[in-house]
Amino acid sequence: MGPYTVLCDFDGTITDRDVAASIIKEFSTIDWKNIEDQYIAGTISSREELEAQFSNVDVSEDILFDFIDNNMRIDPTFTYFVDFCRINDIPITIVSEGLNFYIDHMLFGRGLDIPTRVNESVFSDDDGIQINFFSEVEDGKCGKCGNCKTSFLEEQKKKGKTIIYIGDGRSDFCPAKKADIVYAKKRLANHLRSENIEHNPFNTFSDIVAMMEELL
Repeated sequence: MGPYTVLCDFDGTITDRDVAASIIKEFSTIDWKNIEDQYIAGTISSREELEAQFSNVDVSEDILFDFIDNNMRIDPTFTYFVDFCRINDIPITIVSEGLNFYIDHMLFGRGLDIPTRVNESVFSDDDGIQINFFSEVEDGKCGKCGNCKTSFLEEQKKKGKTIIYIGDGRSDFCPAKKADIVYAKKRLANHLRSENIEHNPFNTFSDIVAMMEELL
């Protein structure tokens, strides 16, 4: 195997809850649940879901940051995990369908400087949020995700990297199946278990450190 590299989801994986979903539930002015149900049913893509839901988040950037600071938390053992990876020369990239404004804000608040591959947000004059998706819809790609985590994973594999993937939700289903080592919780763990795909369940990042120590 080649050198390890970590690709890690953000919402619900590094954080205690899905930050994007929490913002939408709190501030969206439309029937966000109906849009979510369409995504789960497969009638719309995650790109379409995110675009529709965030375009109707009618609130200022300052209020959003106050909401995040007062309600969202990063796993307190995540910094320990980051330090462990740095000591062992294992690079980490955050890969997320979420938006840069809250991911950058929460990482900065913990003094964490980690490369990210995420969708970009643009606040409009009427307090809506427009999204510049990281991934273009490419020929031969499904085009369902705004940020194709699998494409990035495959790029790293071509460079000879051994992929450690960490995630919790639906957007992690595809890349987790192509990673070399998977640490999973919540919906991702249930999905991989149902398909008899090898994975390592975890609750906190200290659990992951304990398991990774056996690899090194």
